[in-house]
Amino acid sequence: MRWLAIAILALACSGCVTTKAKWDPAAYRAAIEARDEKEQGRQARAAERDQALVGLTRKRVRAVLGSGADWPTVFADRDYYPAGDNGSIVDRDELSLEILYDRSGRVTRVDYNG
Repeated sequence: MRWLAIAILALACSGCVTTKAKWDPAAYRAAIEARDEKEQGRQARAAERDQALVGLTRKRVRAVLGSGADWPTVFADRDYYPAGDNGSIVDRDELSLEILYDRSGRVTRVDYNG
């Protein structure tokens, strides 16, 4: 049993095990600005887990998440925001926070594509 605790501690310290982040839009914006991909990924997962943006208008989502020169990627029924790295040891490309809207322009679902 002692070896199991040591193994879990070693994994946590090496970054292989991540704790669940609480959704914090300010932390998300700061991670984007700092190009902190791991924090972007943690915040994107938290937004998906909590469905934190459901019910907001597209304009309000932009105010909450911010915007940059090349993001979000906008479509009629969805926007894609950067979501960095999920901390996985598997190499993944194009991680994103996908915000889906209904016809009235309100968020219906938040997905982390990673």
